Amino acid sequence: MNNLPPEFQSLAHTLEGIEMANQAPTTADKTPTLRDLFAGAALAGTMAKMASTTMPSGTRDQLAKLAYQMGDSMLAERDKGVQS
Repeated sequence: MNNLPPEFQSLAHTLEGIEMANQAPTTADKTPTLRDLFAGAALAGTMAKMASTTMPSGTRDQLAKLAYQMGDSMLAERDKGVQS
């Protein structure tokens, strides 16, 4: 990881942590899954573009649903890469 440019080292470290979290045994205590982390990343990016203090709750609910749909799509693409 040290051979990466500084601006990518933080991202690589984060991705390494996500992978480790995904491989850890899951528990009933709501430990975030890789799906949760992907959805959170998708939501953060979306909210950075669309956030508004007056956003109606229905819009927030739709964005949360969209974030998990995006997370599911990211997992599906990730699985395709493993199979090839």
